[in-house]
Amino acid sequence: MKYIVAGLMQLVCMPYSLADCQVSLSQHDVNYGQIKPDDIVNTVKQWNALAQRDVHLTALCTEPQKMALFFSGKSGEQGAFIFGDRSGLYIQATQATLDGKNVSLSHTVSHDPFVIAGQSGDDHLVQAQQGLIPVQGSQILAGKQFSVTLTLKPVLNKNELHVRDKHDVMSDIQINVETE
Repeated sequence: MKYIVAGLMQLVCMPYSLADCQVSLSQHDVNYGQIKPDDIVNTVKQWNALAQRDVHLTALCTEPQKMALFFSGKSGEQGAFIFGDRSGLYIQATQATLDGKNVSLSHTVSHDPFVIAGQSGDDHLVQAQQGLIPVQGSQILAGKQFSVTLTLKPVLNKNELHVRDKHDVMSDIQINVETE
């Protein structure tokens, strides 16, 4: 069986703050190219997982302050972003640091002021319309440099693999950095 599917994820960072902050990604486009049967690393029911890819994100501000990374894009079931027509893209945030020190992650759904919503931990599933914040216990931390590794975990629906013509599977995710 030959698949003629091309997979591309585009991550766009946009600073949104009252302070002077710069945001960088290790890569803006994650391209899987033409997906072949050998590219499937795991299959569960109708879902075919592709290899995970890591993208490193850093927000650097001139003054210490509280920061949140807000993610937006089309979202689907169980917190996944829409990837193509029927597939999903999960994003796991790990290895968070603030000013070079390891921190826990939590999320917020509120903008200025940020309010911790849910559990905190060393890794966190990123969901659309939620902000990712550095925390220690129940306190939101302030700093100049907030870094995190985003692990992209695409899963293709089996129906998206059975195409006769070339079919592009894409996902656009916008990342806004807000400060408080």
